[in-house]
Amino acid sequence: MVLCSSFTLQKGKRKAVSEDAAIKSSKEKTISKPVYAFGFSASFSDSVAYVTPVHLIEDVELDKSGLLEKRSLYSLQLKEYLEQKLQKTGSTCVIYFNEKKKTIDKQYNKIKFLYGSKKSGMVLKEIPLSDFRFEKVNVED
Repeated sequence: MVLCSSFTLQKGKRKAVSEDAAIKSSKEKTISKPVYAFGFSASFSDSVAYVTPVHLIEDVELDKSGLLEKRSLYSLQLKEYLEQKLQKTGSTCVIYFNEKKKTIDKQYNKIKFLYGSKKSGMVLKEIPLSDFRFEKVNVED
């Protein structure tokens, strides 16, 4: 399970660096692999959270340590969908991904349990795959 933000820790250093800086400083080659992923979005000003179903993204670029290259752009895809199609602003969007479907399904069920229960105080809405899917991001962009 991997939760992505737009920052990462560089190996051997204790300070956070931006994702672009980490990519530029890295001389590692990327590996193209399919991954299973889903998105999650929540806002401090709204009691509705959104989740996408788990789906396969073909040939994404992973760095040597298995992190998704340009992962902030994947989160941005979900954020733009919510803003443009559902008029939901101010949400924080994340992408969960893994090469193993069983592992990502476990994380997906955990998110659904945590945010879909009445105890959470939130309403969890699932965005159908017919409305939104993550699209492969070109690393050279």
